[in-house]
Amino acid sequence: MKRMIALLLCGLILLPLLAACANGTPEETEKPAETTAAPETEPETEPETAPETEPETAPPAVTELKEGAWNNSNTLKEAQKFSLPYQIYLPAGYTPEKSYPVLFYLHGNGSRGTNNTTQISNDSAEILKRIRANAAYKGEVIMIAPQCSTATQWVSCDYKVGNYTSTAKPAACLQTAIEIFDYWTAMLSTDPARYYLYGNSMGGFACWDLMARFPDRFAAAVIVAGCGDLAKAPEIKDLAIWIHHGTVDPTVPYSGNEKMYNALKEAGAGDNVILTSYPGKGHTIFKEVGASSAVLKWLFEQKKG
Repeated sequence: MKRMIALLLCGLILLPLLAACANGTPEETEKPAETTAAPETEPETEPETAPETEPETAPPAVTELKEGAWNNSNTLKEAQKFSLPYQIYLPAGYTPEKSYPVLFYLHGNGSRGTNNTTQISNDSAEILKRIRANAAYKGEVIMIAPQCSTATQWVSCDYKVGNYTSTAKPAACLQTAIEIFDYWTAMLSTDPARYYLYGNSMGGFACWDLMARFPDRFAAAVIVAGCGDLAKAPEIKDLAIWIHHGTVDPTVPYSGNEKMYNALKEAGAGDNVILTSYPGKGHTIFKEVGASSAVLKWLFEQKKG
């Protein structure tokens, strides 16, 4: 009896415990899983790219120009034609990797016209022929030679008076000539420190006029029997200028260049300005000056800066 009572008591005690094990207790129930937010990340952006830049280009090759020869503007592209005919000489072996000096040649009264040949073929153009014949220069110098028509002059003045007073603007033909010069010095590979002027008679007047209007453009000038504006002497006193004139010139008075030389010296010019007089000689000293190796050497030795 006692044994049965003991068993009954044990069952009463164990029964709730077994039920609890089957159902679980509040302490043992699963807690909701904790979640953690993913770390914030910055939105993906495309890598920055450098702004596009125009590629550097060498001066354009001018394939239509013949090397080692004169090129008549009448045979060039329409964009390279101006109201003034001109010839341009490109050195043999021209390359845009090299910078070339440029001679701007301005002819005299006797070479005016429209045939675009006399300005480079007349005897007065001796300097151009000498450059082409000289091994030291023929492959080194670009030459530009415009032609003025018979109806106009490079400078509007009376040449027999000698010196003149500059006008506000250059004569139309000279304006076009400088536009031709500017066009080709930009198109070709040129050395701005070595731009040179050479002028005979009427072309000498043009050289004085261009120097006065563009005193920083040219490194040197050779002027043969052509005069300038005395009032412009202070503005061009630092340029390298070699004047040539016959003392008995009946066409353009020698006194005009004598006065110009003195005005330059009074303005402060030094050895950079030279006057060479040709005693007893008249106007046509162009071939003699152009054939001078000393003139060639001096001219191409000059450099701006």
